[in-house]
Amino acid sequence: MKKTLAFTLAEVLVVMGIIGVVAAITIPTLNNTTNEKEIVAKVNKSAAMITDSYGRARAKYGRYPRDWRGKDVLGRLLENMQTTKICTYIDASCFPEPFKSYNGLENLVGSSNSAILADGMSILYANCILYNMSCNIPAGAPSTFGYVIVDIDGPNKGYNTVGIDIFYFDLSPTGGLNTDDGSTMTALAEPVKLPHRTLASKMFETPAYAIVGGPVGGTEQDGWITGKNKLKLWRYTNYILASGKVDYLKK
Repeated sequence: MKKTLAFTLAEVLVVMGIIGVVAAITIPTLNNTTNEKEIVAKVNKSAAMITDSYGRARAKYGRYPRDWRGKDVLGRLLENMQTTKICTYIDASCFPEPFKSYNGLENLVGSSNSAILADGMSILYANCILYNMSCNIPAGAPSTFGYVIVDIDGPNKGYNTVGIDIFYFDLSPTGGLNTDDGSTMTALAEPVKLPHRTLASKMFETPAYAIVGGPVGGTEQDGWITGKNKLKLWRYTNYILASGKVDYLKK
């Protein structure tokens, strides 16, 4: 009589348990990697779209901001973009407001006209960083003229957080985007040496970790440079464009 070889129930359960453990470890990692690649891809797509639209608008309307003051900046940019909905500043259905930032700021708003693009992203233009009812123009900004803000997930999805799914793009007066003000490459080049200094906090320090006094500076507290440096929200965008990574979310 032939013997049939088979696994016992106990052996099957052990194997299934091992598979479950491996899946629990690897699947979140795969999902995180996919999400990070998606953020990088959408930020780069947004940068390319804004750069193209801005270039076309400059050719038509002249130098920014000199020939754009008092005009509908977003409207001029949207002439070269496909939209599904345009909202006035009193209609928040195109862009989530208020929103927050990854470095702990709450009550950020755009307070301007906005739109939903054909690919589902949301976009608005703001001439300063509106935080807690104040219009802030941080010293050391690449420019002081205004920001295009994009929610890469659209108004009804995601975290509604700057640095995760909302990103600031700074328009350059000479055309294109201002993509670095000295801090981005510093954060990329220098290792994180102190336990309390994270990569995310390095991005909001002044270049070479200089701490300046006065109204635009601050003191180091829990690894962050406090004061208006925390309002330099375009640095998330610049870091992604320079490095192709969002590893500040982990470090």
